[in-house]
Amino acid sequence: MAGTSAGRALAALFGAILLNHMTMPVLLLILASLIIISLINFILFNSLKQKDA
Repeated sequence: MAGTSAGRALAALFGAILLNHMTMPVLLLILASLIIISLINFILFNSLKQKDA
């Protein structure tokens, strides 16, 4: 529970810092790359999980 709250607080802080110091195209590029990295991790984890079962 505390980890979730800390994560939400840090994400908001990190987002605010990015928004204040970078332009919108750079911010969108960073966010898109984070989504793509998360998607790749999700696909790899599911494929490894299916091989074990």
